[in-house]
Amino acid sequence: MSPMNHTYLIGVAASAVVAVTVAAAQTCSPATQPSGNASQIGEWTTNQLLKVTDPEEGDPTYQCQGIHAVLLRSGKVLIGSLMASQIDVVPDVVIYDPVTDVVKNVGWPTTDHKWFCGSHIQLGDGTILITGGGSDTGGRDCPGTYQNTIYDPAGTESDQYGDFGVGSWVTGPNEVWRMDPTVEESTWITRRWYPTTVYMGSNKVAVIDGVCECVNCGANNPINCLDVPNVDWPTDHFPFCNGNPRIPVILDVSDPDPLDWTWTPLYDAHYCLPTDAATCPVGPEGTTDNPYGWYPPSPCPEGLSNNFDLKYYPFAFYLSSGRLAIPSSPYGDQDDRQARLLRPSLGDWLVDEDELPTPPIIGGTAVMVGKDKIMLAGGATGSCAENCGEESSPETISKAAYLLDAGAANPTWTQLADMEFRALALLPRSAAFRPEISNCRPVRRVSPRSA
Repeated sequence: MSPMNHTYLIGVAASAVVAVTVAAAQTCSPATQPSGNASQIGEWTTNQLLKVTDPEEGDPTYQCQGIHAVLLRSGKVLIGSLMASQIDVVPDVVIYDPVTDVVKNVGWPTTDHKWFCGSHIQLGDGTILITGGGSDTGGRDCPGTYQNTIYDPAGTESDQYGDFGVGSWVTGPNEVWRMDPTVEESTWITRRWYPTTVYMGSNKVAVIDGVCECVNCGANNPINCLDVPNVDWPTDHFPFCNGNPRIPVILDVSDPDPLDWTWTPLYDAHYCLPTDAATCPVGPEGTTDNPYGWYPPSPCPEGLSNNFDLKYYPFAFYLSSGRLAIPSSPYGDQDDRQARLLRPSLGDWLVDEDELPTPPIIGGTAVMVGKDKIMLAGGATGSCAENCGEESSPETISKAAYLLDAGAANPTWTQLADMEFRALALLPRSAAFRPEISNCRPVRRVSPRSA
């Protein structure tokens, strides 16, 4: 994952927003304040580096570079960093109190699961489910991981003295299911990298995409397993050595023991985009006479009707109709965008411009701002693969913003006022607020008041 310059917004108590900024530069420079009355446009506080407050012996002493952030019900913010190494001086996961500005070290997950480039959601009980990301074998990038880890925020509420705990890690289920629904021996792990997870209510979680294709890796792409064949996988079955993230799955989290949570693959929703250059890089790309004997050579079956690719981190929203709306992906192609509906109850895809029209932009960020209302803003004006948001990216960044009421009889994308930056957060009263982006790695808090 390339260094990016993004700002992630987290709504907190008292109608404030925490902006966790990821940037490539180490030197901080103040953000430019827009002109206007603070009661109308809000105001920024002083930048604060994400360093552990009053570190104890053994605590990391450097600032955390926030990559992932999630608001806990205790009002604290859980923040994951680059997670390059658990023996360096950079905090890997911290918990931040926006009220007191106290930062505490949560530490490397006890599951050895690297949150970096994974996905996270809050479950109905307030715990945080982290899916995919870095491999437990040492790498934080390709080919991703089959791990799922739960963060339990119990004890993170502040006591009468303002002190609070750091929560704990809980081992979740590995993603394991049959690659071929008719063959028991095809039960295998599925690694995900840049996936999207959506809480659907009723203890159901949709896990979508997360296909690691490792840009410029060529034949040594780990997802293709051409460098080291997996001797445990039978060569006469579907040749997935890292699973098939292009099959959406539903995770049932209702059992009290996370290790007993169950996976339901939506096989009929298998999607894949064959091309002349590469048939579909989710498994070994070879011919029937390849040196490892894999057949068929590609997991893109003949006659597959879902000939598309969702790209990395597709935007996904659970609608009141029980469908998942996927308008676009920030890593998509502006010239090849297509909104789609996933129907979990039927296990299939639906392209219907009358129900979910394709947005005018791919968007760099998106948020649901009310019942079935989706707001999409920013993003590149072309295809930028892994370089989206990077300072050196040659792509032009869009300032456009659009709103869709997916529950309307004839939904259409309505253009809103242009926005200067590219991060959205949901605030009380269904207001969306956007922050400035600076050149450092701070946490910044803004009180939008009447925004």
